[in-house]
Amino acid sequence: MTGIVVSGHGNFASGILSSLELIAGKQKNVIGVDFTIKDNIESLQNKLENAAKELSSCEGILFLTDIAGGSPFRICALLCQELKNSRVVAGTNVGMILEISLSREGISIEELKNMALQSGINAVKAFETREKKQVNNNGI
Repeated sequence: MTGIVVSGHGNFASGILSSLELIAGKQKNVIGVDFTIKDNIESLQNKLENAAKELSSCEGILFLTDIAGGSPFRICALLCQELKNSRVVAGTNVGMILEISLSREGISIEELKNMALQSGINAVKAFETREKKQVNNNGI
């Protein structure tokens, strides 16, 4: 099974994992790492390295972050260069983590990464109202 590390600014990780647990229950080998105001780059890196060590018995690690280019993303990308069988995906949403956390048994890290990307896209929806029919001059 692939392990999952979620990280982001503020309490992004703990918040999204709280939603996941409410919807699907506690998930095995899923760790959240928040990057709070009390942290700096070094403390975030230490927390992410510790999370990766906790998941060292997993077949691989998929890092999920909030935004591409942010500190959590950059540190996870650096860790992926050191860790074999790991990937990073930014733009994490609840739909994405829900689908991949429940579907990660028996699939490769590359397939899981691709699933995360597609799930994230599919989870974004807009509510559309029906426009009222235009009334002509005869009131019809």
